Amino acid sequence: MQEIINSYGIALAAFYLVITLPTVYIATKNEKKPFLLQWVTVIVLLPVIGVVSYLVTYFTRKKHKKQFEALLSNESDGKKSTDYISQKNALDMPQEVVTHILECLDIFEKEKDYLKPDITLTTLAETFDTDSRYLSKVIKAYKKKSFKAYLNILRIDYLVEKIRSGDNLRKYTSKAAARQLGFSSATSFSLAFLRRTGMYHYPFVEQFETDEEEEQWAF
Repeated sequence: MQEIINSYGIALAAFYLVITLPTVYIATKNEKKPFLLQWVTVIVLLPVIGVVSYLVTYFTRKKHKKQFEALLSNESDGKKSTDYISQKNALDMPQEVVTHILECLDIFEKEKDYLKPDITLTTLAETFDTDSRYLSKVIKAYKKKSFKAYLNILRIDYLVEKIRSGDNLRKYTSKAAARQLGFSSATSFSLAFLRRTGMYHYPFVEQFETDEEEEQWAF
């Protein structure tokens, strides 16, 4: 989409120049004022640049709005059942171990311990008093994610909910949000946010605030 917008803008600018510059050149040729021609050219280009910038901004925001609405729609469709205990244990480990790990993960999520920094598969397994290999297998089997992806999704979903509820986290920079959510860097946070929502952190917050303003004006 971005490439189409850029191509359209370039074509529009070229068309505008083809139409206007010959007239400008004829008008200034007899007067032999090339300097005037340069200035007129600049003046002619300014509205073209303005139109192109507007189109790029408009379509970019439209794209962000679609991604934003799609994300909210997916969340409102309902979450999968967390009754993992009743699922068939296809893992090569004792059922009581699987049950124990799932119960620990449930507490881990409810207590929001995933916001703590420096969490690793090994340290979490130690906290659960289990083997890290078992923990990894259970997360892959029941959460359908790797440990890292599982952890990042919990953190990003937490932030998205805070942004929607008007929490002060909405005002945080990417660096501050990354630190608050337990990420090791702003870069890792930004990439995780993009993978989860399809948008970067700042455009997401901006789109949410824009939608809120539109709803207020609607009333």
